[in-house]
Parts: sequence; C-alpha cells; structure tokens
Amino acid sequence: MLESVVVSYLSKGDKQKLLPKNRMRKTTRQSNDRLYSKYTPAQVAKAYIQQARASWRAIEVLVSVSDKEGCDLIIEGHQIHPSLIAKLQRKYPKAIKAVVLTRFDGEKIVSEARKNKAKNDWFLQKTSNQAIHYKTADMIIVYSVFFSKEAKKHKIKRFDMDEHFHKHVESLASWFVGVKR
Repeated sequence: MLESVVVSYLSKGDKQKLLPKNRMRKTTRQSNDRLYSKYTPAQVAKAYIQQARASWRAIEVLVSVSDKEGCDLIIEGHQIHPSLIAKLQRKYPKAIKAVVLTRFDGEKIVSEARKNKAKNDWFLQKTSNQAIHYKTADMIIVYSVFFSKEAKKHKIKRFDMDEHFHKHVESLASWFVGVKR
C-alpha cells in the first residue's frame, strides 16, 4: 500500500528509474508466467530489492510520525530492507523492533502457497502454468539469501519460516507484545 503512495509522487522519469519491478510487471502484463519466462528469479529479486529503496523516505516519515504520536506500527513487505531497519533502529533505538523472515525450501514454499485461500494472492492468481510456482519460489529463496546476509551484517534477528512456522509466529508475537516503549 505504501508503495502506491510513493508512486503517486514520482515523475514519469523517476518511475522508470526507481521502479524496475513495476516496469517488469507492466511489460509482462502482471503475469507470473510471462515474468519468469522473460526474467530469471535472480533478476526479479534484484528488481524488488532495487525498488524497495524508492519507499524508504516514506517509511522513515511514517516511523517518525508514529514514534512522536506513540503509535505502534507493523510494517512488512519487500521495502523493509535490513539497511533501512538498521538506520531506523539507530534513530529510534527504543521504538524499533525488527525481524527478517526467510524461506529457503522451494518445495515447502510452493506447497504452502498452493494451500493459500487469500482473496488477493499474487503467487497463485497471477500464474497459469503451475511450473512457474517453482521459479517464483526460487525468487523468494534468492531474496531470502540476500536478506539473511544483510540481516546478519546489521545484527537483526532472523527466522527461517520453513520449519516450525507456527512456533515461530507464536514466539514472534510474544516478543513483539512484550516490547515496552
């Protein structure tokens, strides 16, 4: 959602330069089948990582306002890069708690995604060819490898969600709820 706000403030030239994922999605008409036929999972992951930076200033403002107002806030998505998390933690050391969630098992990514009943699921709804699910899983793995390395570099808590998913969710919920401002 935040990315939609950011996009509305960019010039056409900036959109071309700063939003490679959107450009890829537009040229492939939002189809995962076309996307992964034209680009490798690594190219798609790189575009997501590059595009994330376009939202950083908006996230910084959102966190600043939330901190001043004393509001709790959960921000998730590909825009939340470990470098941004580290920057925000330095600026708001008592207010920012963060974790990086990763997935490395392609079979589990695909099988669990196929069970999803969400109304708006980009993984399933934008894919006709089920073999493409494995390329999408490969992109998630590439992204997870990158995020895991970056999180380690910035000393951010990491959870591999392939094993003990529900246990991790419960543990994280307790950790976040137990955090005092």
